[in-house]
Amino acid sequence: MTRRRVIRPLKGHGTSGRALTGDEKQRLLKTVVLLPEWETAFLAAILCLNTTSRGCELKGLQWSDVDLFEHTVTIRKSKTAARGRVILPTDVICSALARLRTRAESFGPVDPARYVFAAYETRMTFSDMNVVGSKMVGFDPTKHVNSWRSAWQTLTKKAGLPASCSTICGIARLLHWQKVELQTQP
Repeated sequence: MTRRRVIRPLKGHGTSGRALTGDEKQRLLKTVVLLPEWETAFLAAILCLNTTSRGCELKGLQWSDVDLFEHTVTIRKSKTAARGRVILPTDVICSALARLRTRAESFGPVDPARYVFAAYETRMTFSDMNVVGSKMVGFDPTKHVNSWRSAWQTLTKKAGLPASCSTICGIARLLHWQKVELQTQP
């Protein structure tokens, strides 16, 4: 007699949300190209959708990991055993990386140890002890961007997406949407 093993699904946390629909993805991508200051978010979304890389993998990407002449991108840091994998970029990926490289070169020479998604420096304006404004004044390529959360929240609101879409990191949501789409293709 063979015993059947019962596998029960894990309980959901309620915060995992759902994948973006095709229409929501299109609205998001159309909105992100409207403002130049959203270019980084747009290029991160393009890379995410075309490489299925996690946000933490994109944040940790350094210029030494990108070889546009040999058409390779090496993911060295990941939260899974997937680290150390090599991606063979498509023309879309190469174009996005070339735009990021051009932007990086506009700030000076690009060192291979510098991050593709460099941290940005902000200058805050105070009134008494309260922050009343902030402005991006430059990039620090020796540090990677910390989070895309506030940009994602602003972007999803501007795209007219439901408030629930801004509760999770946007890159994770795009990645989830892309993997679901890939799994349902014949």
